[in-house]
Amino acid sequence: MSVPQRYDSPRINAHATAWTRLSELLHWLLIFGLIFALGMSLSVLIDTLLGIIMDFDLPHNLNLLTAFALGIFATAVVQSSTAISIATIYFVSAGTVETSVAVFIIFGINLGTTLSPLLLSNIFPGNIAAKKASLLHVLFNTCGLLIAIPLELSFQPFSQLAQALSPAIGSFSTHSFSAAPWLSVGKHSIMASIAIIMGCSFLAVLCIRLIATLSARIVAGTGFGILERAGNLGTSIGLAAGALVTILVGTSSTTVTAVTAMASRRCLSERVSLAVIIGANMGTTISGIFVSFSLSHTSPAALHVALVHVLFNVVIAFLVLLIPQLRFGLMRLADYCAHLMQRHFFLSNLVLFLVWFAIPAALFLT
Repeated sequence: MSVPQRYDSPRINAHATAWTRLSELLHWLLIFGLIFALGMSLSVLIDTLLGIIMDFDLPHNLNLLTAFALGIFATAVVQSSTAISIATIYFVSAGTVETSVAVFIIFGINLGTTLSPLLLSNIFPGNIAAKKASLLHVLFNTCGLLIAIPLELSFQPFSQLAQALSPAIGSFSTHSFSAAPWLSVGKHSIMASIAIIMGCSFLAVLCIRLIATLSARIVAGTGFGILERAGNLGTSIGLAAGALVTILVGTSSTTVTAVTAMASRRCLSERVSLAVIIGANMGTTISGIFVSFSLSHTSPAALHVALVHVLFNVVIAFLVLLIPQLRFGLMRLADYCAHLMQRHFFLSNLVLFLVWFAIPAALFLT
């Protein structure tokens, strides 16, 4: 018979149950397995959507504002920042989109991708913690854009640094990557594409619900106590875990939705949730880098755009991590906005529709 463990937190002690080490390990393995299944379903979804996206022609009169709006709208519609960023890199390599315009599409993608966890937080009605986690993603990316866009318009620091790094990295990629065998653009009939999208979406939602259920059991066991007592190390672990999981499954949506599900059961604190989200943002740029490696010998601009995506996420991540006031400000604002969303459900969803769909569509379609 196992002996109940005691923790520093009275809240953990009040809900703790006696677990065997084996049962605890099995629950963690099930959660990791579900995250992997979630990632695979989203990867198949991305592959299918990317095949559809590549058949479209972009408008030829894009300016920086309409490019930013296009990035938001396309990512919100497709629900995959990975698919849109890869498509953008391909369009740049084909000469369809200028590099400066592509940079602002990438900026728009960073805002558009935050819609997914916001919508998924509605799976947990009445759950403030889930909304806080999803809003942390929105506020972190928005904060980064408020810093990066004025800088890029004034001095182009991200573009200039990417241009300086491109020759050395491009030389490495030419010798190391002759093609991108890990990237396959799915081509299916309309009915097959619809079936794949619906099936993968159902599987993704099912995985999210199961992750939340298993996370609730971990709250009553020992898992949360470990994270709670990790202190500052918890931030480093969260950052590394967010980046690693995103790299392994190939999409940040998997990581952020898993964070939202676990936060809904209070398995992750706001501090650790933010760290995982920051890590996921950095990890999601790897797919674009891999694709640009296979194209850099024919189009250096493709690598340039991919590097801007990396630099933007890395620089903003370090700013938020190194400035405690900024980090705590994001957490407090997320808490305030989560309660607003809870009180004004219809109005908050109307704002989501306007910001992520109506206004961007009006900007680049007119």
